[in-house]
Amino acid sequence: MRIGDYRIIYYIDKSSKTIHILKLERRSKI
Repeated sequence: MRIGDYRIIYYIDKSSKTIHILKLERRSKI
């Protein structure tokens, strides 16, 4: 069962150790 391919572009803030998601792309294969 394949839902879709996700491509996440993010950067990690080293001071607070949190991940900020810049862009979330969903490429669904029909």
